[in-house]
Amino acid sequence: MATSLGAAHNLVLRIVSGIVLAAVALGTTYLGGGAFALFWTAVSLLVWWEWLRLIEPADHYGLLVTGLGALAIGAVLAIVEHSGFALLILVLGAVAAGIIAARKPVWTAAGLAYAGALLLAPPLLRDNDQIGMRA
Repeated sequence: MATSLGAAHNLVLRIVSGIVLAAVALGTTYLGGGAFALFWTAVSLLVWWEWLRLIEPADHYGLLVTGLGALAIGAVLAIVEHSGFALLILVLGAVAAGIIAARKPVWTAAGLAYAGALLLAPPLLRDNDQIGMRA
């Protein structure tokens, strides 16, 4: 009985957090600018952290710092409209993460690439004159 109550509580928590995240995503999409960039930066950082917890569950501090550094520098470069340099930093960060990963180097590098895509793609798409919010 306790297990089913715990599972129900977990489901409710996930549903509520999903609704809150959807509202924040829609709100920042409407606002654009720094709020939108900050939201997707936070999402990418959380995705990297969660990815590492799945792939490298023990002793992943060096990988965490490598990825967070690449994502943070990439975010700053993207905000000041140097997306090409941001992409370069993210690729180099993914390669570095793959090299220093103790286990599953390809999955580790792919995780940082995935988090980097979440960092760069939404702002670029939103601000596109043909298909974004300005269209």
